[in-house]
Amino acid sequence: MIITDTNIPLVIFYGQKGSGKTLAIVTLVRYLEDNGYNIIFDRLFRNDPAYYELIEKYEQYIDGFDFKLPCANMSVDFILMRLFKNGSPIMQILDCPVLI
Repeated sequence: MIITDTNIPLVIFYGQKGSGKTLAIVTLVRYLEDNGYNIIFDRLFRNDPAYYELIEKYEQYIDGFDFKLPCANMSVDFILMRLFKNGSPIMQILDCPVLI
C-alpha cells in the first residue's frame, strides 16, 4: 500500500468491520459530490485485482446502484479516495476496517 500524495491531509476512518465507517464515508462522499467536489479512487494505492473490484463496488454503492455495503461480505480491506474541488486536491479519505 502506497499513499502517493503526502502533501494533502489524510482523514482516516478506522474501526471495527461493520461499525458504519463505509456508510459514513459514502454519505459524506454523496454530500460532497452534491456540493461540487469530486472523488477519485486512488488506483495506485494498491496494485491488485481485488482492490480494483473493491473500487468498482464502492462506485456502485456511491452512485446508488447497489444498496449493500461493499465490504459487508469481504475480508478486511483498505481503500483510498482523493477529494478535489475545482481540480485541486483537498484531502484524502482512507477506509481502514479492522477485525477485533
